[in-house]
Amino acid sequence: MNGPRAPVIRAVGVGHVFGTGETAFTALHAIDLDIRGGEVLLLMGPSGSGKTTLLHILGALLTPTSGEVFLREKPIAQLSEEERGALRLKRFGFIFQSYNLFPMLTATENVLVAFDLARADLREGREKARALLRQVGLGEKLDAFPNAMSGGQKQRVAIARALAGDPEILMADEPTAALDAQGGLGAMELFRRLAHEQGRAVVIVTHDPRILSLADRIVRIEDGWIVNTPEAS
Repeated sequence: MNGPRAPVIRAVGVGHVFGTGETAFTALHAIDLDIRGGEVLLLMGPSGSGKTTLLHILGALLTPTSGEVFLREKPIAQLSEEERGALRLKRFGFIFQSYNLFPMLTATENVLVAFDLARADLREGREKARALLRQVGLGEKLDAFPNAMSGGQKQRVAIARALAGDPEILMADEPTAALDAQGGLGAMELFRRLAHEQGRAVVIVTHDPRILSLADRIVRIEDGWIVNTPEAS
């Protein structure tokens, strides 16, 4: 991978509080963090540490209660909800542990749904969906249903679907937690290729120690604070 790039996302003094009064809980404290294209960044920490809250804030799914998040130096908080929704569709791809595939749709159809949501030209959508599935190594599963796929194959369909809008940023929440060792490493190798070969920013929340060696950077969070940000070895 080449040298450091300018940040795609920059969090400055980001904090978040859930609830009010006596029930208020501070999930994040004054987080400063840059996300760059071309790298795989892992957010790690114990349950309840705030890493998923941070992922949601970085992905414009949640507005911080303090601080600011900038996308290409433009503050996200100043956008309307409609503008944030359009931003998420255009600039972000989201991948989750549970895959969220439609069981009655084929792999191609599951990816095609994302083109529909992005209001893409559906006349070309099917071929683009199939091309994305081939890109993630599922050329032999184009017309397969989820119940005929392994966990790793389902996760690859979810990754292909996240790529449908050609996002520059991929956000993944525990994408390897439900996978065996081979499937988890395969998914991480795919994330690395998407970052290193295509220049995408990849941010992954994980507890999985098996994938640490495949990260470019690891950010550890405890009790809502970043405790260190060592480079992966």
